[in-house]
Amino acid sequence: MRLQKHVLTCINEPGMACFVRSCLQNEFAQQYELSIRETHWIDKLLAKGESDPPDLFILLLNNMFYSYSHVTLDEKKNRIQHLLKVISYLKQTSQKPVIAMTEWPLSPNLWNEENTKEAGASFLFSIPVEWSQLRDAARQCLE
Repeated sequence: MRLQKHVLTCINEPGMACFVRSCLQNEFAQQYELSIRETHWIDKLLAKGESDPPDLFILLLNNMFYSYSHVTLDEKKNRIQHLLKVISYLKQTSQKPVIAMTEWPLSPNLWNEENTKEAGASFLFSIPVEWSQLRDAARQCLE
């Protein structure tokens, strides 16, 4: 019997979501009983991460939003800092690995691999991400 592994994604870009799902299924379906769930909203992600933590989170950071339209001015002004706090919260409450991806350009002052990993992400990839990079990161996180 294969070990069960649960992945929770928040990607909100159909092509990228399909790429991630396909990569995971092709690479790990023989090894694990794999369940991949997707949420489209930060608030739902946080709730699921707390109540039923997966074995791995995969996030497309620049496409993550709340399901309600009331977002505070601070969250709008400091979107990057807020998303880093989301990663920290997921990591602190679940103790599970996070793979973060972004289409935003990395910036030494705002958004970079160092502060994303400090927030709790195991990996940060810029889009487009190579199949082999995602596969290797997921393997490391699931093991």
